[in-house]
Amino acid sequence: MATCQVNIHIYETVDFTGIIGLSNEFKFPIAAFHHAHEAYLVPEVIKQAYAGVPTIAIFATNSRYKKESYRGSEFAARILTDNGIAVAMKSDGPSAIHPRYLLHEAAQAHYYGLDEISALRSVTTIPADAIGLGHRVGYLKPGWDADVVIWDSHPLTLGATPRQVYIDGIPQLSGSIYLTKPSSLQQVPTTPNFDQEMEKTLEHDGLPPLIAKSRLLSGRVAFTNVKKYWRKEDGELKIVFDSGEGSHLGQETILRSVVFEDGHLICVSSTHASCTSLLSPPTYLIDLAGGSLSPGITTFGSELGLTDIAYDLTTGDGLVHDPVGNPGTNELLAGIEARAADGLLFGTRDALLAYRSGVTYAIAAPLSSGPFRGVSAAFSTSASDKLDVGALVKESVALHVVLSYQKAASISTQIGLLRKGLLGGFAGTERGKWFGKVGDGAIPIAVHVHRADHIINLLSLKDEVESEIGKSIKLVLVGAAEAHLVADHIASAGVSIILLPTRQPPLTWDQSRALPGPPLTTESSIEVLMKAARDAQDRMEKNGGADSERMRLAIGVREEGGGWSAGNTRFDAGWVSLASNGTIDKRTALAMASSEVEAIFGIPPSTDIVAYKGGDFAQFESKVVAVVSPQLGYVDVL
Repeated sequence: MATCQVNIHIYETVDFTGIIGLSNEFKFPIAAFHHAHEAYLVPEVIKQAYAGVPTIAIFATNSRYKKESYRGSEFAARILTDNGIAVAMKSDGPSAIHPRYLLHEAAQAHYYGLDEISALRSVTTIPADAIGLGHRVGYLKPGWDADVVIWDSHPLTLGATPRQVYIDGIPQLSGSIYLTKPSSLQQVPTTPNFDQEMEKTLEHDGLPPLIAKSRLLSGRVAFTNVKKYWRKEDGELKIVFDSGEGSHLGQETILRSVVFEDGHLICVSSTHASCTSLLSPPTYLIDLAGGSLSPGITTFGSELGLTDIAYDLTTGDGLVHDPVGNPGTNELLAGIEARAADGLLFGTRDALLAYRSGVTYAIAAPLSSGPFRGVSAAFSTSASDKLDVGALVKESVALHVVLSYQKAASISTQIGLLRKGLLGGFAGTERGKWFGKVGDGAIPIAVHVHRADHIINLLSLKDEVESEIGKSIKLVLVGAAEAHLVADHIASAGVSIILLPTRQPPLTWDQSRALPGPPLTTESSIEVLMKAARDAQDRMEKNGGADSERMRLAIGVREEGGGWSAGNTRFDAGWVSLASNGTIDKRTALAMASSEVEAIFGIPPSTDIVAYKGGDFAQFESKVVAVVSPQLGYVDVL
């Protein structure tokens, strides 16, 4: 008889066959399989385990970070549940998925087809039973531990946040910090239908084709029943029409038609009946069912475009040579500055999945274990290779360096290297050429940094260098977990920030003072930084300095673990708005993930338009069904 529970980390189908055989041979039950990325491909094998079917503990979308997880699917939770296998959502935290956001895993599983009750059970009753504690936790029953959470919205909505947490019946929060949410979020989201995608996933053993169903290179395409249409004008997000509030005000919601020909806009209806003459055959009609049209997202931060499998360096560009950690540098490598454009990979599964989630541009910076990362590049996520028209959006975007305790040299040494480069100390080398471009204002220098003290030192260095060379340099802070502590200084210096990831748990000491946001703090880092930026802009305009460089704020995705997280950018942006108590609207949040990223890095603004059926980019009710490319003159039907 078993005296302890057996939990097994396992990934591939062949391993399930082996371990299930062992469980029957030696008669031991298995409580749970963890990670289990290919479990959904062999449910009948798993059900043959000795003395009961193991629970499967999985991520919602985190996969392809190593070979064993390459066939992971966002539909796994639904497929396993449909086959009668209990699914628990996992965090593997704090680094993979922070446990604070475990509920979001269940919400994503629900978005991709898991039913409401199973999704809620995946983070309550199922894991409680799997660890043998279902007799006291995981349920709301008389006699069970009084561990209860009161949520501000339905737990499976985007950004659901606790209003109160009870442990053994004792309230843990002050109760004074909470978010005001729309009444619509009190109901479970009506999620899209992914039946066809799920069937294709099973048909192709976890690797379904991801290219567009069809690419319409000519002719008219009309989107009907459109509730919102946003587009870029002069690099800024503008609202063409937005009927989203009508129903809340007791007014009739007007759904309109938007027509493109050869990828170019030709008609926007002012009423439902307008553009009627353009809707007849051979026009290709796409019913958005109250959905929206909005600009494509530009993602930055992850390894998207530089690797197929993050933890297998043989599947990607690899690591940039580190002259600081490896002082015995081969003279052939001395002064070399890696360029991401030379190592880009097109058509990766992460890139195509991101494209199918509304991400049309990506910025990739070379990977390095040292302070010098190299020069980033911007590319199209839908391109099949570098020679495709429009594939390489901008070959040289920014020079990237890292300032961190985790590097081989001290912080002061790393700043000394920056000073040396910016003052011409690397002249005569390729690295010196790129630092020279920074000094000339041709490209920004993006410093990946978190600690507030280090940020202040960078601002001081910027002033020092500018005084020395008599020119302005464009400094961009990447990561910036503690930037809220020195927000006014950053804003006054006109330094822009890419906050990544959007929600920043303190994973390292550099991030230990990250602002958690509601329900623990009234404001999030983004709100503090935006307020500082507005105040600085007001002061600048009042003093007649409106033409000076202003602080911009954008969001990115986590840097480690591959490019899987890029596809979640639209939900990250939506969460920013929902967590702001009305201080950041959806348009501003989407700009942070698109036009602001482009403006900060100086890349040509994307003109792509993403069509969402059933809602907008920030809603679990919506699904990307098409992408319009006015620049290249086509419409991809997904």
